[in-house]
Amino acid sequence: MGPGFILVELMVTVARAAILMATAVPAYDGFITNQRVKTASYELYISLLHAHSEALKRNRDVFITPNGTWANGWIVATSSTRTDRDAAAVKCQPTASRCRPTWQP
Repeated sequence: MGPGFILVELMVTVARAAILMATAVPAYDGFITNQRVKTASYELYISLLHAHSEALKRNRDVFITPNGTWANGWIVATSSTRTDRDAAAVKCQPTASRCRPTWQP
């Protein structure tokens, strides 16, 4: 035999790679789910810090309200209702992750 791989060696290598991939993919799926939850929580945390900062800067109440639904993101504004003419939308935060925030009392 000369240098190189024979077909049997190549098939064994491919089979080993397939076994490793079959065990790694489910763990990777859980990793992705955990990262989406972390991203959504960090986005909300940053918006809360931003709302606090704006309330101190403007010396008035600042609210975080859903943008239609919480799944569509949220709005940091100086009024809790959208009918207030003096209200200013300070920041609109769409949810970057596909994580759907829900409320459970």
